[in-house]
Amino acid sequence: MREVQVIARTAEPAQERLAQAEERLRAAVAQVHAVAGEVLAAAAAAAATAREGGPAELQAEVPRLLTVEQVAERLGISESFAWQLLGRGEITSVRVGRTRRVRAGDLARYAEGL
Repeated sequence: MREVQVIARTAEPAQERLAQAEERLRAAVAQVHAVAGEVLAAAAAAAATAREGGPAELQAEVPRLLTVEQVAERLGISESFAWQLLGRGEITSVRVGRTRRVRAGDLARYAEGL
């Protein structure tokens, strides 16, 4: 009988520690859920902003007409190859004075077709 009492006394602190650990785990899980909810909400907001064309300050930074150099840079190709694409009509361009420019939308359409 004495052995049972000794075992019971040693089991009580272990049970208390287990209960405390379980409570800490529940709190950690609740915190993870809260953070995950915030991350999902931020991702949804970012996706909605992207679908709408982005914030106005970002839209103002994107030029509507791009130089051939900018086109090459955005596509990751050489400027001479960009000129070839313009010459073959694969990317639509417009003449502005003595220069060629590519509308941002035309470049986007070309890139979508890649």
